[in-house]
Amino acid sequence: MFGHIGDSERVKGAKVFTDMTEEVFAELSQSVLELSLKESWVTADRRVGSGQYWLYVILDAADC
Repeated sequence: MFGHIGDSERVKGAKVFTDMTEEVFAELSQSVLELSLKESWVTADRRVGSGQYWLYVILDAADC
């Protein structure tokens, strides 16, 4: 859809993951005029030894 937009992209089973930082996502969301970033936060993966973090975002769609 957007081409390569994150630090990396991968497929695990039927799920597609795009790895990016909060800063990269904020830039991306600003380029989509119909979306407004309302809130974002990062949590550590609960799996022991995972070392992964998850970025969550709440977006608001503009009235068209």
